[in-house]
Amino acid sequence: MAQRDISAVPYCFGAAEAVGLPGPVLSSLLLALGHTPTGAKALLHRLSGWGLVSSTRHGRVAVHRLAGQLAEGYQQVVSPQPQRVWGGTFHTLLYDIPESRRRERDQLRAAAVGHGYRQLRPGVLVSPYDRSAGFLPAFPGVVAGQLRLSTEAAAVVAERCWDLAASAVRMDALASDLETAAGVAAEPREAFVRLHALMSPAVSLLLADAQLPQELLGGAGLARTERLARAMGTVSDRLGPQAAAYVDEVVEASGHAALVERGGDALEARRLEALDEAALLIGGDEDRHVAAGAGDLGGGGLHRAHLAHGPGLRRLRPGTAVVAQAGGFRPHRGRSLVGGPAGTGLGARRGGRRWLPPRR
Repeated sequence: MAQRDISAVPYCFGAAEAVGLPGPVLSSLLLALGHTPTGAKALLHRLSGWGLVSSTRHGRVAVHRLAGQLAEGYQQVVSPQPQRVWGGTFHTLLYDIPESRRRERDQLRAAAVGHGYRQLRPGVLVSPYDRSAGFLPAFPGVVAGQLRLSTEAAAVVAERCWDLAASAVRMDALASDLETAAGVAAEPREAFVRLHALMSPAVSLLLADAQLPQELLGGAGLARTERLARAMGTVSDRLGPQAAAYVDEVVEASGHAALVERGGDALEARRLEALDEAALLIGGDEDRHVAAGAGDLGGGGLHRAHLAHGPGLRRLRPGTAVVAQAGGFRPHRGRSLVGGPAGTGLGARRGGRRWLPPRR
């Protein structure tokens, strides 16, 4: 699987400023980037199998999140963190998979590269850090080990396996392209597609270098990385708002806006879902009267909330904020609960949204 195919997935999360995306939303964004419906589904399936994407189900809809090295690389781009201390050794993966099992061998290589490994020689993959936990269990015949080298020899290995000379040329060229493109405006959908085309190769290069300890990059490599990062920031500032506007259009049109987990809201949403037997039972009539049980519903401290009225009760997802009215519910953006007489505004906020009655 090509790196450009993988890059579309974290890009969609970045454009949405989300840590969790419903399957229909993510698939629609991938379609805009040129994937077919079947290709998008197959891509997510492979990434899930390799531990690069995790999913939880909400009824018939799966909410996807980045995982493993893909999540680590994404966070390194959007919020750079200090590198881990390098112990001076390469983690190695040794395999002997014959040509008759070529598909399995290709899958191993693709999964390993996606987690930061490179091929030292046929049958030997190396990484400065052990990143194998996300995919190695799927390949039981692979043997893990360590390769200890002097700093000088390790630099030679990095130059060869990560092709740092060619990377430097590409990095300088990409930085120049991004600096030129920073002044170009675009409509929302065009901005979404164009931003990916510009950023994807740059992110791939940055992540490749980010996988290496500073001892193996050298001062010139670090300077190139910083220039490319600055150029990416300028382009993102220019095209990002329009790209985000397109993502918002897709999210609203999907009908699953309440399942989008944005930033810190995701942690609260997951905490609410984990509460034992937490649920909302909704009923209503023409008077919009709701009886509430115990629990701090407004501050995110939901323990057990039961809203009940009328002959028909419906069970909603834990952590969903609602306002009851006969005829159903509709999603509405907001950060606080809707107040009103007779306790009509009750529930716990989820994902920066609340639920309101359908418009009459």
